[in-house]
Amino acid sequence: MIDLNELSPTDFEELCYDLLLKLGFKNINWRKGTGKTSSPSDSGRDIEASLIITDIDKKIYEEKWYIECKHYEKGVPADKISNAIT
Repeated sequence: MIDLNELSPTDFEELCYDLLLKLGFKNINWRKGTGKTSSPSDSGRDIEASLIITDIDKKIYEEKWYIECKHYEKGVPADKISNAIT
């Protein structure tokens, strides 16, 4: 079992990255705000990824996801996510 409270912010983001891989996301890229030295500037997104979807009539399409990894014990303060929502 993983104690999320024991993870550093970078370790938490790496866990999120690994979970996205397990869920089948593709083209996963680190973005600004990750603590990774190679993170490009992108308005604060942590991870960008693609998910290939096959709908009920067999049409295949790609969804683009932007994931912000927030590591808080008691909820994320509104001011920490307001820019992402707008």
